[in-house]
This record gives sequence, C-alpha cells and structure tokens, in this order.
Amino acid sequence: QEPSLHSAVLLEQAACCYLLSSPRMLRKYGFHLILAGNSYYLSDQKQHAVRAYRNALFVYKQNPWSYINNHVHFNVGRWYGVLGIFDVAIKHLLEVIACSHQSLTTQSMFLNDFFHFVQVIDQLSYDLHQLYQIFHSNFSFLL
Repeated sequence: QEPSLHSAVLLEQAACCYLLSSPRMLRKYGFHLILAGNSYYLSDQKQHAVRAYRNALFVYKQNPWSYINNHVHFNVGRWYGVLGIFDVAIKHLLEVIACSHQSLTTQSMFLNDFFHFVQVIDQLSYDLHQLYQIFHSNFSFLL
C-alpha cells in the first residue's frame, strides 16, 4: 500500500507541474490526476481518489471525449457510494447513463451500479424527494 500512496502523491505533484507550466499542459494534468486517483484508490484513500478525479473532471468536461468523461463520472459515483454519499453518487452515475454511445455490456454495468445505490438509498429511507429532484434535473428531457 505504501508504494501506491507514494506514487499517488508524486503523480499529483507532477500533475500540478503540468498545470503550472508555460504553456499549460491541461491534458497531461488531467491524465496524471487520473493516475494519481487510481493510486490513491489502490492505497485505500478513497477521499483523495475522489478529489483527484473531480479535479480531472474540470479538464475533461470541456472536451468532447465522452469515454474519459464516462470513466471519471462512473468512478467518482462509485467511490461516493462506497463513502456513503449516495445523492452525489447517483448524480455522477446519471451523467454516465445519459450517454448513448456505450455498448450493451457497458450500459448494463453502469445501470447495475446505479440501481444498487438506489436500492441502498431506499433501504436507508433516504429523502426520496431529493433523489427525484436530482433525477428530474438531469433527465427532464425524458419526462
């Protein structure tokens, strides 16, 4: 676990160097944050993994790279669910479900995680009105 944590910190520092370089290397910044997030996750530092991925999301959400956006939103959603922050988890998973370019297998995997968190929320008597508002704000075009 220690080597993963050490590498995560170094990768995050490298990402910052790319951000501060002139000219800025935003793709390398985002890529190294993703690598750092994976290393944080492997060293059981899920909150740091979420932070690294969310920082990378600011780079990737401005680009039409749907696969990396799906990867980031899916992992952030899954990790928020593991941390017990289900409303934010569902919000990120809804971003992934809204994409239409995925294979049937990939869509099935995304939907299984989404429905798992919805079931957990139901078992915890979570505020279903808040969940409806999150769903409605993301999928109003379907209603």
